[in-house]
Amino acid sequence: MYKRNNWSFLVFMILGIFIIAGCSSNNNGNSDNDTNTEGNNATTDEVEEVSIQLAHHHAAGSVLDNLANDIAEKVSNSSDGNMTIDVFPSGQLGEEMELIEGLDIGTVDMAMVSPSLMSDFGDVFGVDTLPFIFEDTNHVSNAFNGEFGDNLKEILLDNSNINMQGYIIFGARQMFTTEKVENLDDFKGLKIRSPEAWMWSRMFELLKANPTPIPFGEAYTAIENNVVSGMEVPPSMAIDLNLDEVVDNVALTDHMYGTMSISINNDLYQDLSDAQKKILDEAINETLEHYNSEVIPKDEEEKLQQLEENGVSINEVTDIDEWKNSVEQMYDEFKERAPGSEELIDNIFSAAN
Repeated sequence: MYKRNNWSFLVFMILGIFIIAGCSSNNNGNSDNDTNTEGNNATTDEVEEVSIQLAHHHAAGSVLDNLANDIAEKVSNSSDGNMTIDVFPSGQLGEEMELIEGLDIGTVDMAMVSPSLMSDFGDVFGVDTLPFIFEDTNHVSNAFNGEFGDNLKEILLDNSNINMQGYIIFGARQMFTTEKVENLDDFKGLKIRSPEAWMWSRMFELLKANPTPIPFGEAYTAIENNVVSGMEVPPSMAIDLNLDEVVDNVALTDHMYGTMSISINNDLYQDLSDAQKKILDEAINETLEHYNSEVIPKDEEEKLQQLEENGVSINEVTDIDEWKNSVEQMYDEFKERAPGSEELIDNIFSAAN
């Protein structure tokens, strides 16, 4: 009796050891599986698929269209094709004002649009188009990539659902005219196409010209039919518009510098994962840096040379200080029209140092 009980006890003990070992083995297996799962998540951190539309109103094949497509290519490469940006040029999804409205309400994902046209979200927008507020391209770049540009982004985001991701810096705007303009007296009395905006009409008034509001798309015909004597645009845009066919002269006034923004609907941006945001941000920043420092300045110079080769006379302005003095009062006028703009103007002036 005694021996049989001890034997039974020994069998139960052995079975218990195996059961415990089995449980331990299973637990270790589960632990290994958990570890492997975590490891797989860490090493297979694939970017989720997302498709974004990027719209602009510039011609297909233009410098800005190339810029947009370069951003799309960088995003695709960095995400192994999981993030795609489809570019829609030539106003396919709307002209600038329509794109800005679409960005705000979410019917447009991304767009290349002018900050100066965003005055529906604050009177301060357009401050960068005050005539002669910038000294040169470096001044423009310092301002938009510094405190001024940051403040502009913040103001827009506080008053809309638009997130400006970065800025495109164009060359200076020049006066393209049928008449030769070398000084302010030559410019006086000329009928010049003007956007339907205070900044341009007021500038032309103070320069003693005759501002004539005409839609952008009708400007070529208006010059061709002598309704106006010219318009002001950067050289690259003059080529896009074929202005060399209807004007004979360009006066190098550098009175304004064109800028565009790469903007995205903020709800869409915030819905992106951190990995997606990083890929998009880096693609935009790298592309803008390359185009702003190398591609666009070279293109503007080439376009001016092309205009000259096509018969347009390039005229230096001999009394540019008189032009600047004539419009100086616009700074105080703008401050009255746009409370809060004084700080932004100070930001711009500071960026010249």
